[in-house]
Amino acid sequence: MKTINLLSDFFNHSSDASNLEATDQEILEKNFQEWFEENMQDFEFASRFLMCHLGNPKKYCPHHTAIVTNTRAEVMQGQESTAYIEDYIAD
Repeated sequence: MKTINLLSDFFNHSSDASNLEATDQEILEKNFQEWFEENMQDFEFASRFLMCHLGNPKKYCPHHTAIVTNTRAEVMQGQESTAYIEDYIAD
């Protein structure tokens, strides 16, 4: 997984308004990175239950997908699709 260092980007590309010393910035970046990695592990852990459920061939086929929000979840079955078309993606 690509390491994302959002605090570093923020501090290095924002205005000079930050008075943080380099060591304070490094501590903040490390804490944020640990928080981010922990939350990604939680997300993957939770996602695997849904993936396992959708993988049940007695209930679903490979054309089923799920959308989950914080208030509802829905399972859909694709009837028709195209290959990936990237002609309209801006660079």
